[in-house]
Amino acid sequence: MFMLASIGLDSHTIPFKLLSYFGFVNCYLSHKESLEAHPDCIVMVFNPTGEAMQKFSTFYDVYREYPNFVEDYVLDYNLIVVVFKVRDKWKETLRYFKQSQYSKMSKAYADLLKAFDFNSGRTYYSREYKIINKDPKYKEQLEESLSNDKSPVIIDDSSELLSPLDLEQETFSYELLTTSKILTG
Repeated sequence: MFMLASIGLDSHTIPFKLLSYFGFVNCYLSHKESLEAHPDCIVMVFNPTGEAMQKFSTFYDVYREYPNFVEDYVLDYNLIVVVFKVRDKWKETLRYFKQSQYSKMSKAYADLLKAFDFNSGRTYYSREYKIINKDPKYKEQLEESLSNDKSPVIIDDSSELLSPLDLEQETFSYELLTTSKILTG
């Protein structure tokens, strides 16, 4: 979810509820079984219900118009993969993300991960925003959640506020998905 904004799909352009309705499973950095390599791309996987599948063409018309749309393909009855190229200005941010150097990701990119609520006048900061900016309050919350009575946890100021990325978990695998019982179709 860190990199969704890098392709122009964020809560301001396409609400997460809409993605969920169409069976959004997750975003990945690559697709293990893909016949083509897609460097600097985000792979989105959808598993729509029968009802959502009947309306998927409407959603299809929307995402196909994005300038960074690369391709889409169907893997199984209701399993759709959509590939988007990361916008040029966020490629370095993607590189830092892949290297688990979250605090080196662009601060301008982090700003895409916050939201303003017009009703309350408040700005909400996502977890990802706090990780990129090494938010001190978030660090305290992490330390508290990781500590127990016998062993307090102190996170060094030079440490990232998220575990290193496991590239295997960030790679979509059809085999893994079908054996995990996530599919609805």
